[in-house]
Amino acid sequence: MNDLPFSRRSARVGAGIILLAGVAVRLKVYLQNRSLFLDEANLARNIVERPLSGFFTALDYQQYAPPLFLSAVKGTVRLVGSSEFGLRLVPLLASLATLWLVYLLAQKIITNPWVRIIPVFLTAFSYEMLRYGTECKQYSMDALGCVGLIYLALNWTPAKMTNSRWLWWTLLGSLAVWVSMPIVFVLAGVGCYYGFTFLRKQDYRQLPPLALAIMAWLLSFGLYYWYLLRPDIDSDYLNTYHKSYFLPLLPTNSTEWSTWSALLLSLFRNAAGYTVVSYLVSIPLFLWGVLILIKKDHALLWLLGFPILACLVASGLEQYSLLPRLTLFLIPLFGFLMAVGTDNLWSRRQWTPWFFTILWLPVLPLSGGMVYLALPLEVENTREVLKVTMDHPQGELVYVHHEAVPAATYYRDYHPDSVAFRQKPMYLSHWDETPGTLVNQDIETAWIVYSHLINANTRAEMNRQLEIAASVGTLADTVTATGAKGVLFVDQKSEIRDQK
Repeated sequence: MNDLPFSRRSARVGAGIILLAGVAVRLKVYLQNRSLFLDEANLARNIVERPLSGFFTALDYQQYAPPLFLSAVKGTVRLVGSSEFGLRLVPLLASLATLWLVYLLAQKIITNPWVRIIPVFLTAFSYEMLRYGTECKQYSMDALGCVGLIYLALNWTPAKMTNSRWLWWTLLGSLAVWVSMPIVFVLAGVGCYYGFTFLRKQDYRQLPPLALAIMAWLLSFGLYYWYLLRPDIDSDYLNTYHKSYFLPLLPTNSTEWSTWSALLLSLFRNAAGYTVVSYLVSIPLFLWGVLILIKKDHALLWLLGFPILACLVASGLEQYSLLPRLTLFLIPLFGFLMAVGTDNLWSRRQWTPWFFTILWLPVLPLSGGMVYLALPLEVENTREVLKVTMDHPQGELVYVHHEAVPAATYYRDYHPDSVAFRQKPMYLSHWDETPGTLVNQDIETAWIVYSHLINANTRAEMNRQLEIAASVGTLADTVTATGAKGVLFVDQKSEIRDQK
């Protein structure tokens, strides 16, 4: 391609700009220092309350995270402190490393330098990748483990395998499952990648070390499953919560077909954005990429495609949820397969560079994360509501709704600025309590704090409770922030006394 707009040099410059923008938006969101999210606060409580040995048993507060990930975060908390910065440093570093590895992998997998921009861009500006790359959860480590193992496999090709490299694979794979749970799907793809190549080339002498490595991976995962995953899998709460995110393998009615299509579309939505245009572009190119690899590169298909297939089968067996954050590790794989399809079509005719530029332009800028170069990324700002209610001259105490208890507890007990959250007594309610507790305790004025209002059920519960509170008193003032709210309740009896 000799046209100046599509020269290799221009492509390198474009990729460099996207990489820098991806780094910049992650640093910006990290330094924004948003409030802890409900699940993030619960995981943070496990991290500060437990010793390292405590990460190798089932966690408290209905949380799950791999023990070696938790150990790494525990280390940064000890170095940096228990602020949001310390809790989120490991996910941030994992997200930055993932972005760089996706760029390196694109150079290995994709021929056309302009098409290489697609997986880099989708990784850089995916909302899920950006959010969980700056949140104290394990999902950015899942993505790093996925692209890291694939990068290693493409560097240590089957033809280059030696005994020492098999030893490294055995150790890395055995440890990887303790860093990231879905990495087991990627390891399955790695094993198939090597095994298929050895069988096709009749290189049978490499099969025993491969089999030993796979046995070690399975043993390590078996221990991990038995001691850590099994208690959570048996949890009624988790099974109920994730039930709608299990993929029906063989849909038999309209409800199952609806669930099946919604969950598969969610994978494309995570990877390429939340618009109809993104579906119209990403799905055909993804399928074309799969067909191209079936025809031309079976080994690469095992490496990129089998983790996706294994994840879907595990979900169909109700062993893995397709909740968007749990499938974050698949985003780079979807991006690569879309790029493979684009790369093949691009090379067919002279006019296709312009065609695919026009095709992808409506998709890439709408992938979700670009807006956060200018806007703040917020989920639920419980911290701000708690601070305002604590500093407010009115209110004898702060009544915390049960959905806000995790964040309130962390900020009151463990945050470096915990003094700011102790200016008034804090009542931490249980799930079956209502603000009626305030009337029963003869509290005249109190702030009622709600969080997790991104959830429709929580919003409905808040509205019901405030309606009842308004019938026995006055809702005198309100503090609102993203996903959180504080309401000043004045008891009817105190109003009567003031009138007298």
